[in-house]
Amino acid sequence: MWQKYGISVLTKYGPIKCAVCECPHIEALTFGHRDGGGANHRKEIGQNIISWILETPIKEVLLKVQIECEYCNHYQYRNGEYPPVDKQPKWIE
Repeated sequence: MWQKYGISVLTKYGPIKCAVCECPHIEALTFGHRDGGGANHRKEIGQNIISWILETPIKEVLLKVQIECEYCNHYQYRNGEYPPVDKQPKWIE
């Protein structure tokens, strides 16, 4: 599903960079739930997050998810918060 629709969904819903560290590399980007809660949200909606994004009005989507790089997304998952500025990756354009 991600390979087929992910990039088109990314380009549809905002600036193409990580909301946390501003990573501009599309191959490193994913969707992250604001303030965590992704597992509970996926159980609640009972479907793939990409399907939910495609079927849901933009205002509702942006309340729940944002574009994040894999690093910031995983850091938040492991630590319960996003990485502080000094631990964020430095991206080369």
